[in-house]
Amino acid sequence: MDSIRAKIKRRLSHKDKEANFDEHDSADEETVDYVNKEAEDAERENQDYGKPGSFLNRLIVSGSPFHQVPSVLTQS
Repeated sequence: MDSIRAKIKRRLSHKDKEANFDEHDSADEETVDYVNKEAEDAERENQDYGKPGSFLNRLIVSGSPFHQVPSVLTQS
């Protein structure tokens, strides 16, 4: 299993409802902590792309345009 953290290409604020996935310099400490917690939970549950529909899942999917992600993993 590839590290979930290795799949994350962009850092965003999880409070932003209209996140711009191309803007990669807008992370705050709370968001970094939040993503790390989601990553730890996903790794513990062997979910390669995070929990479907989660912030972590959206980061991985949007940050990996050339990586084929099964659609079942991106549905909430």
